[in-house]
Amino acid sequence: MKTMNKTVLAGSLLVISGIATAGEQPFSISANVAMTTDYVFRGVTQTSEDPALQGGFDINHESGFYVGTWGSNINYGGGDPAHLEIDYYAGFANELSNGLSYDLAYLYYTYPGVDGNLKYDFGEFKLGLGYEMFSAEYYYANHSFGGGGKAHYFSLDADFELGQGFSGGLHVGRQNFDDATSVDYTDWSVSVGKSVMGVDLSLAYTDTDQDNAENIADGRVVFMISKSF
Repeated sequence: MKTMNKTVLAGSLLVISGIATAGEQPFSISANVAMTTDYVFRGVTQTSEDPALQGGFDINHESGFYVGTWGSNINYGGGDPAHLEIDYYAGFANELSNGLSYDLAYLYYTYPGVDGNLKYDFGEFKLGLGYEMFSAEYYYANHSFGGGGKAHYFSLDADFELGQGFSGGLHVGRQNFDDATSVDYTDWSVSVGKSVMGVDLSLAYTDTDQDNAENIADGRVVFMISKSF
């Protein structure tokens, strides 16, 4: 179920870096591709614990405005009709002179080939704030995945250097639903990453406080290889 934060892995393990165009052009373009042993979104597997191939494309303006798209294969099991997720987003982000940064965005998650009556497609508003190694984000969905009610997601992250070219990440998030039939839960993760010959490698452990028969939100180790262009 789509009830979680798009961190390709909670803690944003897929790094998207801009590539400046020639001269003093106000726009920059970036792209990314990744292979992961499991697509985990807010602590919950989106591929029934199978691997995923993912990629995205972004256009950034010097003012801080950006727009992009990102996609991944998915598998919810049990004959679910969704096999592909394609997301679209636009926002405005900048870093202030005092070390603070902000990110205001709208994200729309789509599932091509799924009957619209199932109401899989949904959108979220995002507010992000950062200070040095720390960041906090809030997501609000007026209608959550599958035609559910309003949903709120809060997260705190810390990214830091470990030395010898290694980086570390800590994440905790809380998913809340206004719909009484949906179960609120907390997810968390710890990760380590390193760049090798221009390729980003990451290893993470992610878990939640959910307990269900499908084991879709159990603790798991995820390995990812990604490349930005």
